[in-house]
Amino acid sequence: MKSIKILIIILGLLLSSFLFSEADSGELQSQIASAMGREKVDLLIELSIQQMDEDLQSSWASDSLALKLSVESRYVEGQRRALNIAGRIELTRQNYWSAIDYFNKAILLLNKETDQLDLGVINSNIAQAYSKLGWEDKAKAKLEEAESIFLKLEPTPEVMHELTMTYLTWGTIELELGNYELALSRLLKSMQEVEKLDEPELEATIKGNIGRVYQSLMNPALSLEYYRQALEVHNQLDNKSEMAVVYGNMGTLYSELEDYNKAREYYELSLETYQQLGNNLGVASVLINIGNIYYYQEKYPETLEYYDRAEKLVGEIGANVYQAYLMNNVGMIYVEMGEYQAAEDKFAEASRIAEEVESLELKAEIYASYGELYKNQGQFDKALSYNEKESTLRDSIFAETTAKQIAEMQTKYDTERKERGNSLLRKDNEIKELEIGRKELQRNSLFAIAFLVIILVIFVYRRYRSKKKIAEILSTKNELITKQKEELSETLDVLRKTQKKLVESEKMASLGSLVTGVAHEINTPVGIIITAISNLSDRLKVLMGKYQENQMKKSDLDSFLGYTEKTSNLILSNSQRTGELVKSFKRVSVDQSTEQRRQFKLHNYIKDVLMSLEPKFKGFDLEINIDCDEYLVWNSYPGIIAQIITNLIINSVVHGFAGASGGKIDFEVKRIDSKLQFIYRDSGKGMEKDVLLHIFDPFFTTNKRTGTGLGMHIIYNLITQKLDGTIEVESEPGKGSEFRMEFPFMEGGLSELD
Repeated sequence: MKSIKILIIILGLLLSSFLFSEADSGELQSQIASAMGREKVDLLIELSIQQMDEDLQSSWASDSLALKLSVESRYVEGQRRALNIAGRIELTRQNYWSAIDYFNKAILLLNKETDQLDLGVINSNIAQAYSKLGWEDKAKAKLEEAESIFLKLEPTPEVMHELTMTYLTWGTIELELGNYELALSRLLKSMQEVEKLDEPELEATIKGNIGRVYQSLMNPALSLEYYRQALEVHNQLDNKSEMAVVYGNMGTLYSELEDYNKAREYYELSLETYQQLGNNLGVASVLINIGNIYYYQEKYPETLEYYDRAEKLVGEIGANVYQAYLMNNVGMIYVEMGEYQAAEDKFAEASRIAEEVESLELKAEIYASYGELYKNQGQFDKALSYNEKESTLRDSIFAETTAKQIAEMQTKYDTERKERGNSLLRKDNEIKELEIGRKELQRNSLFAIAFLVIILVIFVYRRYRSKKKIAEILSTKNELITKQKEELSETLDVLRKTQKKLVESEKMASLGSLVTGVAHEINTPVGIIITAISNLSDRLKVLMGKYQENQMKKSDLDSFLGYTEKTSNLILSNSQRTGELVKSFKRVSVDQSTEQRRQFKLHNYIKDVLMSLEPKFKGFDLEINIDCDEYLVWNSYPGIIAQIITNLIINSVVHGFAGASGGKIDFEVKRIDSKLQFIYRDSGKGMEKDVLLHIFDPFFTTNKRTGTGLGMHIIYNLITQKLDGTIEVESEPGKGSEFRMEFPFMEGGLSELD
């Protein structure tokens, strides 16, 4: 059975909050109409919270108005609450960057002394957003920060409740990441905390999540036991919203065990409960799961029936992203059923929503679906076109995420550097003041000695006390100076480690970019091979049919043989191209990841690096010349050489050839006695003198939109520290740039090296 991308919708819906409020929203809206000022803001926020699980669009509209009015009236508390709710709504919509932005704005309005509890809750929400973005470390750091805040506060019931919720959130995140042992550990911690509270409903919720962990660990017996315990409590409390969740989880468990009748039974209970509550989001999630059961049984009409019902409900509550994913999945089912026009209509509607919400990931999924559609129809050119669109878009998503990570790292580095610089300045001033004080004390001591010579007998005792006091002061201050010098030394060590981490991060980002580029480049010849083989297979079937029916003519055979020859040549040439790419990428990527010394032919290695960089220069007229002895063998670090070449070329393309359609790059390599001279020059626009002065400084760049300012700094460190070499640069505006490098030459082995 073909795979279909349905899990992302199910997870997204299940991760949304299923709490339900029975308050009459009509009454609230009536109160809002007559209220003014801060009272109106508070009522709008309350209404937004009630609407959040039923109608995201209405919830967003209420909260946006509350935020606008709170800003106009300078109601800081209302503004903070509205920002926090906006972050929660964006979290549900899967707009994670936007959610983090709203949460951070809310933090800025907190009083760090009196609002520690709220700070901990917001950090827990930010952790969920980071988790969805795949930043596991950042998510855990935020949860640790929240835990630390709650543990320092007085253990009131409210604080203990939030600490329990933090552990519950932590366990849920670990569960989604597949870290089942860690998830179980955090959920058991939440169980320890909830036992100190009189909150049976929360305890039952935690047990339900523990059941999910055991379900993931393929232990259905324990999973069902925890589900039953949770269900028993929720039944006693008549907590229908949580009962619906547990029923749904039990249905999913039986579905995984392929007991579809039992799964359908629990899904129906969950569906009925959500319908009683009027929770459309919950109803939609269960409809999808029931549709999945029919999908696993290849009963596509029944699957479509339930998916269509879910799609309409999701559209009504304003969850456009979920609706688009559902449309995309429905389209894929139509593809499997051979109803291509219906599939294309669904993909078109999903594309319209993707444009509205500006979701790149959603667009990439839809492009992949279009590729499957046209491939099944035998329109291989269109299929290849959409596969290339998908690949290009995913490259863009990867690059954007990497850029954000580097930008955040750079900001953190700048802040720490500034703080440490201020600290060093303060300590320097303190040392100077101590030195002045010491000299002043010495001068006073001499004056006291001269005075005591005149009246020695009278002031003997006073002199003794004065010298003793001075000695104690000097001893204390010398100890302080020694301690401060040690602190300065530790500070410098921290700065060096920070710099090393930044360099490693840039190196891994470069390697990641190399992997993405080569993978994208391989897609084209592989796609051509698949298309060619598919067409050849179709022609062979037609020919075999004619042969079996005794209708085959000589012209048919001649046509088939001619087409086979062309197709074979096409497959052979593209296979050879793929092989060359993989071979060069293997050498370069392994070297960059290991940094081991070995013997290698320098001329061939430069060509390998250039081949791995070809995807970055598509559409750019770049002429590259290599002047190097083909038999020159060097015993060095090829991975470092690859990184130096890569950074130099990217620097030329991004800065030197900016605005141009092409350019020229020359490599000149030769051995001079015990030195290896390596010259790199480009025909770009060159550099001004003030740029040359700072070119090797960290984070210095002439274009912050396209560069991090670490490339040339990394080159300088690699050459001078790792390779024990030197680098000089010459450049003038309009005359290009030339980098002259020299390295100690350790002769390599025989010329038969690859």
